[in-house]
Amino acid sequence: PSFKCAICLDVFPEVERVALAACAVPSHGCCAGCLGQHLRTHITEGRVAESQLRCPCFGVDDCSAVASDDDVERLVDGTTLAKYTRFKRLRENPDARECP
Repeated sequence: PSFKCAICLDVFPEVERVALAACAVPSHGCCAGCLGQHLRTHITEGRVAESQLRCPCFGVDDCSAVASDDDVERLVDGTTLAKYTRFKRLRENPDARECP
């Protein structure tokens, strides 16, 4: 069996389907490269609020899935994960500041 990536629309073997843990809609499955890039783009731009790291198909089929910390850790590289952790810490603590 195979599936079509919801982002790039290429066809992949079913075993390569990835999705956010909170997304229960099978048609929202993506290839790891696309879903990872989707998250990396948001993180690199500093959009790390829970409401901003969404399933790429958010709103379709009543999907309201957002990425968990585990999703981010599983789908992005170490550099992006470090940015995510830093941005999230700054967002959660309004008194925190980065050193110059």
